[in-house]
Amino acid sequence: MRRFAGIIAITIFFSSVYFAISYYGNTLNKFLTINVEEIAIVYFLLLTYFILDFNKYTKCVKSIPMAVAMYFIFKIVLLILSNFEPVLFVVFKNIEFDLLLLLLALAVARIELPEGIKAYYQVFLTSIALILAGFFGYQLISKIPFDKANELGFAFLAFLVILAITTLSNLSTNEFAVWLGKSRAFLLSFTVLLSGYYIFIRPLILERTGLVNFFEWTAIVLAFIKLSSGFKSSLKIDETEYIKMHRQRLSYTRDELFERISNAKREFVENGVKSLLIATMSRFLFDLGWSEDKVAKALTLIVRYEDEKYPALPFKWEVKRIDQRNRRRREKVLKEFIEYLKTEGVRIG
Repeated sequence: MRRFAGIIAITIFFSSVYFAISYYGNTLNKFLTINVEEIAIVYFLLLTYFILDFNKYTKCVKSIPMAVAMYFIFKIVLLILSNFEPVLFVVFKNIEFDLLLLLLALAVARIELPEGIKAYYQVFLTSIALILAGFFGYQLISKIPFDKANELGFAFLAFLVILAITTLSNLSTNEFAVWLGKSRAFLLSFTVLLSGYYIFIRPLILERTGLVNFFEWTAIVLAFIKLSSGFKSSLKIDETEYIKMHRQRLSYTRDELFERISNAKREFVENGVKSLLIATMSRFLFDLGWSEDKVAKALTLIVRYEDEKYPALPFKWEVKRIDQRNRRRREKVLKEFIEYLKTEGVRIG
């Protein structure tokens, strides 16, 4: 339904634009420069985008026509603005090829390969595309007539290279890779702040050597502390959650009880909700006459379990992969929990 709505919306919009140009073109051309052919190209590219979204095998490349459409939209807007500021036309002509390459590289980075293709192909595709986007962005920004253009271009390149490196962490589940993925938000934020400092603040205080040294050494120390503490925390289990249990005798029929346990297990595996499983199993085990210490020991696996968190600026395929990994981990934890109960003579399925 959303796709049909999008097709109808762009058809109505571009039909209205074509109607306005056809009937009021002479008047509009006195103020604006509008190319009908380029507007038609934008329409067909956007139409292609929505059509590709209909099929699961073609939707992964729908970002490509959208990138080309964005290039023509930028071109049309800048050419219109150049009627009021002619220098914009000169700037655009200087950067238009880099702009197209940048948009295409970003589009490739957004491609989500179909299921069944080995995961490392997706990781490498996204990472390489991000690095290329950073390079083309650097080329583009450095050509803009601005005294800090080269530095801003390099900062853009550094940002996307770090994003690419942290994306490569999906290739492994070892401690360093997990730490690298979790550090994405800090590394990107630090890159932005450091770039802002070197481009805009440092030149203003360069003559004050003491102040410069203070800022830079402070940044180095804080970065080291943050990264080292983050690496240590990735090696240990988060035990911030505690059970608050109340011994209660509840009258459930056998079928009702096992239906509650089944629902709690399903909520845990599918949605990561462990509170319901903890509460239900606590009541069940207390009804069997277990002590608080014994119940707490049995539920340790569930209490300590934590889902893997999404990194900053996650790609769709990263979210799906993390969701899949979390589901497998929850299934494994639940299986171990059930096996432990069996060793204690309790069977829950």
